[in-house]
Amino acid sequence: MAITRLMIIEAVHKGTAAANKKYEKWTSGLWVTDSGVEGLMVSSIAEAVNTRHEKHESLAMEVPFGEIRARSEARAKRGPHPATLKGTNRADIVLFNRIDQPICVIEVKRSWNKRRCWKDLERIRDLVDACAHGRGGSLRRGFLAMIVAKKATRNQSADQRIEEYIDGIKQLVDTKFKNKGLNVRYSTGVPRPLGNQFRQLYGDWSAGSFCIEISSSN
Repeated sequence: MAITRLMIIEAVHKGTAAANKKYEKWTSGLWVTDSGVEGLMVSSIAEAVNTRHEKHESLAMEVPFGEIRARSEARAKRGPHPATLKGTNRADIVLFNRIDQPICVIEVKRSWNKRRCWKDLERIRDLVDACAHGRGGSLRRGFLAMIVAKKATRNQSADQRIEEYIDGIKQLVDTKFKNKGLNVRYSTGVPRPLGNQFRQLYGDWSAGSFCIEISSSN
């Protein structure tokens, strides 16, 4: 069976959690949100996806947008392409079907940063719009994946703060992001607390994965 949307989402959450847990062990208590190690998240998510797709499906990393568009076989729109679709831009992870056409892209950020993440969302949106079924292309969806880490306060648990923070991101995207008629959906992984052996040093922290999906309505 071909990999499904839910299988991809499950892999994103599992891979993100695995990367964070591995880094915590390596560093005696630090998380990927503390260091510029997005590459570890990318490789862990790719590994998790790889265990779920069927034998004849595949994935690749750091794939240029120009190659994604060409291999999708979508009809080109008239006029100049948006700057977001610059051919040298690269997607962190691209999933391909059994005939080597791209079906999903995954971008990874270690944490939410409005300026950088907004640019990623615009790139994903425009890539899906240009390469989706409505234009005869193969690309169905794209994800922006990240980690949200919060420390408990006197009035709120770490998990409550994560939920509140993610709700703020959702509200911002729902009200400000121009989706150009595409679907925007969200998925949150189960938060994981900092290991017991590190809490005395760092406090009561939890971290959870979060992804924003942009998909074609066709």
